[in-house]
Amino acid sequence: MKSSVFDLYLSEFLSSIKQVYIPYKEELVFKEILFSKDFKSNDKIVVSHQPTLFYPGVFIKFVHLIKSNFNNKLIVFNDSDKFNIQILDKSIESEFAYEKIPFYYLKEFINIIYNFFKDILFNFKVYFNKTEFIDNFSFFIELIHNIDVSNFTKFSDFIYFIFLKYFEYFGKNVDIEFDLVSNISKTNEFRSFFYDYILNYRDLNRFYNDAVNMLYFNEIKTVRKILDNELPFWFISEQGFRNTLYIDNNRVYFLKNEEKFYIDIKDDSILNSIRPKAVLWATFRRLFFSNIDILGIGSSYYTFISDYLTSHYYLNNFCFNLKKTDIITATLYPFNYDFIANYVSSLDSVLSIVNGILSAIDYNIENLFKIFEKLSIHFKEIEKFLNNELKGLLDKVYFQIDSISKKIPKDLIDYKYDLIKKISDPSNRKIKKELTKELQKVNNLVKANLDNEVNLLKELVLKLNKELFDYKVIVGNKLSSRFWPFFIFNLEDYLKLFNN
Repeated sequence: MKSSVFDLYLSEFLSSIKQVYIPYKEELVFKEILFSKDFKSNDKIVVSHQPTLFYPGVFIKFVHLIKSNFNNKLIVFNDSDKFNIQILDKSIESEFAYEKIPFYYLKEFINIIYNFFKDILFNFKVYFNKTEFIDNFSFFIELIHNIDVSNFTKFSDFIYFIFLKYFEYFGKNVDIEFDLVSNISKTNEFRSFFYDYILNYRDLNRFYNDAVNMLYFNEIKTVRKILDNELPFWFISEQGFRNTLYIDNNRVYFLKNEEKFYIDIKDDSILNSIRPKAVLWATFRRLFFSNIDILGIGSSYYTFISDYLTSHYYLNNFCFNLKKTDIITATLYPFNYDFIANYVSSLDSVLSIVNGILSAIDYNIENLFKIFEKLSIHFKEIEKFLNNELKGLLDKVYFQIDSISKKIPKDLIDYKYDLIKKISDPSNRKIKKELTKELQKVNNLVKANLDNEVNLLKELVLKLNKELFDYKVIVGNKLSSRFWPFFIFNLEDYLKLFNN
């Protein structure tokens, strides 16, 4: 294959990954990079991702795979990645690789997400703009709760089970192959691929860093350079920890507490524990079995490096059968996107008025009831989304303000405003200081005999202010998150994105 053809392809690839972006409104972002138009119905179309609880931005890759017209569809879970589940603003992490997650941890994880999902549904279903979203969420919460984990040997089995149940739930028959990086890494093809890298690591590491430099030059700095003696492979320990491999005088080792542990790469048990890192997994996949590769934005950066390695080294020994790469992501919310900004803005207005009440307690206590009426109007805009605790706190504030307002002497208020008028009159400049002191006395008299009630009101309003602010942060973070569980949404919601 002529290098000029690949140079043109790499240039198009780089241009494409600069054009894609993470959408924050409901939108599908899609870019097709063609290497060849010679498609056949039996071409293998592949999606690879960590076995996590997908959010729409990831799940759209699987929908794209399923709706494609190719007959040969494959999902590969990269179970050598470190366990990390992101759901809304909650992150569940472990130092274990997915493939080594212990059985007890799976049971614990299911219990954690079951309770988390229940809380989310209880607190956030009021925001959902389709009743089907509540039904979908409820179904999968109970499905997860009632799962018999003894049916699973790996965490990936659990995720694939949920994945298949989703399509079954929406009446879609799914005919897809399924595999794991941990399985593929034990094949003879992968072992040969690993040995070849070791024999030529100096050249390959140089090409690797050349590609990273190209990304850096184009302001893409998400992938680090590889060290001269580093190998882009993991050694997965028996305990499930991932260890970067290095090479020293043709001997392969990993570091633990800065101590070198050499491994025998001729030993089958050792070879069975070696996994490719992201770039080399993309290289192996695209050289050995993927004709059409579906990527997310993040993996497109690694894949550019892998194709650079292919063009500068692997084409000498391997046939490149990849025909196209699709980069795809999407964002879906279970409510109208504009609602988020409006809702947070309404909360800001309420917080501003609450701060006005605090100011009135100190300087204009007679205005409390008027300010509270304004607060009540704004509160109605968000009331149905608030929990009972916040509503109860507002009722207590109202009761306290009403009680105080009824005890404020009207004649003192009239006198106060008369003093304010005199202070504002330029002709009273000479006696302004005395008038101001008198005003302070009147303010104190207005609150005389109300100290206990005023202090209680201040305590209640400060608590309301804090609770509302915390609520705004929590709700705002969750509502604006792209990491909603994929199964909340109807399959049709994903398919519609392709038509917009």
